[in-house]
Amino acid sequence: MSSAPLRQPIGEAVHFTAITDPKFKHNRLSVHLTVPLDRSTVTQNALIPQLIYRGFKGCESHTQLARRLGMLYGAMVDVRVSKHGCLQIITLSIQALDDRFALEGEPIVEECARLLRDMLLFPTLGPDGFNPEMTAIEKHNLKDAILAEINDKRSYAIARCHALMDADSPASLRAAGYVEDIDAITPKAAAESYHRLIDSAHIEIMFVGSGNPEPAKACFTEALSGLSRHPHSYVQPDYRRIAPTETQVAEVLDVSQAKLVMGFRAGTAREEDHAPIRMMTALWGGTPSSLLFTTVREKLSLCYYCAARFDRTTGIVMLESGVSSDKAEQAKVAMLDQLERIKAGDFSDMLLENTLRLMQNSLKGLEDTLGGLEGWYLGQILSGRNRTPAEDYAALAAVTRQQVEQAARGVTLDTTYLLKEKEAAAQ
Repeated sequence: MSSAPLRQPIGEAVHFTAITDPKFKHNRLSVHLTVPLDRSTVTQNALIPQLIYRGFKGCESHTQLARRLGMLYGAMVDVRVSKHGCLQIITLSIQALDDRFALEGEPIVEECARLLRDMLLFPTLGPDGFNPEMTAIEKHNLKDAILAEINDKRSYAIARCHALMDADSPASLRAAGYVEDIDAITPKAAAESYHRLIDSAHIEIMFVGSGNPEPAKACFTEALSGLSRHPHSYVQPDYRRIAPTETQVAEVLDVSQAKLVMGFRAGTAREEDHAPIRMMTALWGGTPSSLLFTTVREKLSLCYYCAARFDRTTGIVMLESGVSSDKAEQAKVAMLDQLERIKAGDFSDMLLENTLRLMQNSLKGLEDTLGGLEGWYLGQILSGRNRTPAEDYAALAAVTRQQVEQAARGVTLDTTYLLKEKEAAAQ
């Protein structure tokens, strides 16, 4: 079983968190730089992790990096960009075997920390910024990645509904940025963005695994504690909780299957209300035994798939489904009918118990992987919470059917987004 996380400040707006669990044979060390999502900087920020991965102190080429990772028993490096509410997150990670399995007693944890430190603080920069050739390549790759998002129509439809619901909030911005901003990024401008990130980001360093986190902590404490930084101030916005009216938007793309997405406001911002909302959402459409799956999909055959999820950060319940355009309205009515059933208490105790068990298994699964544990506790930190998966399950287990019914009554439909097939639009 993993230990309770120990989070300590090691610099100006820099924290180090250690979660240890003896069942693992590996360790994962990550640096998360968090900044507010901003339309003027989001695309440049998204380019930075790939550029610094391209070359840094001691690993000026991919060959040198591969050789160094090989010496660390096949360690793996990952860089990515994501978002959490109104925050953009730039992440650098390395995962490697723990020291106790090193054949010659090599200090793998310490070496991994040094590699990640060098990637973070010592990228290859010239007088005019990043290498022009590498910058051009990564700009092209970023553009391709953004354009490719539309190829996954399911994710695209969900993102569009989110953007419509949060149109007046930074939460609507895309973590990877925007194609129209890429061409203007020069090697010098990218370098300026990098320095701005190092200066202003809140930095969360996380160690997850079976080993001793102290060498990694010491490495980053020495490297970051002396930096003169000016971290941004950030307060999670107060998201809208109730939808006064429903917005309906339909778009047409070359798809073989229409996508129907409905975004709901959860009706509350209180932490104590989250467990009932999550149980209600799972019972409605979050599990294979849910009302949406067993009734709308299996019994009525009105959709190809359907699911519901709750975002605790934004207070949004999102219902997504794949439908035929000619049955979209009928499917919508049937899905809303299932919500009315929950409001009226028209569900069995067995369904409530099965839903809890499935959610319990999902929470237990988080602790089976290094990435799962890291993602859980990073989410806790960024949301201002401090709850273990076991504590979260206990909160879910305490939810009553009356609380589930009450949670359903607080939900209001904000936006309905339908992505239609071209053929259906022409009819």
